[in-house]
Amino acid sequence: MDVAVHKSVLAVALMLSPMVAAAQNQERPFRSYGFGFAGFSSWNYGTLLFSGGSSGTDLHLGLGGEARVTGNLGLGAEIGFFHCTKCYGPASEYNHNVLSVNGSYHFPLSRDSKFLPFVSAGYSVWWSQRVKMFNAGGGVDYWFHRHAGIRFELREYFAGKRDSAAPQTGVLRISPRLSDFRFGVTLR
Repeated sequence: MDVAVHKSVLAVALMLSPMVAAAQNQERPFRSYGFGFAGFSSWNYGTLLFSGGSSGTDLHLGLGGEARVTGNLGLGAEIGFFHCTKCYGPASEYNHNVLSVNGSYHFPLSRDSKFLPFVSAGYSVWWSQRVKMFNAGGGVDYWFHRHAGIRFELREYFAGKRDSAAPQTGVLRISPRLSDFRFGVTLR
């Protein structure tokens, strides 16, 4: 090859090398991650204002994962186990296995923020009790490391139906309703 060609190739390579290096140093946004959690729940067979009915407290453990579908929208699933700590009766009535499928939206505060708030909603099946419920909630992931974070979340599970005992009032009875405060580890 001609010396002029070698010099031209060398000049182009030297001009492109900073751009290649910069592109390699940029962090790619993570498209999926997994999480494990523990939580405490309060449930009630009452109205939306928790008046009347019976109530109890649960311990909730689970594992899940989420993938970003597009932009800040995600789709996730989780499997968990509830154990009622203040219930009486056969074990089958106070141990619950639950599977949830949720959509989520994440609110990035800034490009460099370690906090990532989110909201989620979805559908849950408590297959040990054959109960189907909707869920909605929100929380925040705090990323203390590039690949590890802590998750705090508040989620409500609910199934609504009109109260047949009081049709004239139109009271919406919740059977059951569960408020779940969860915390855990998130890995990406």
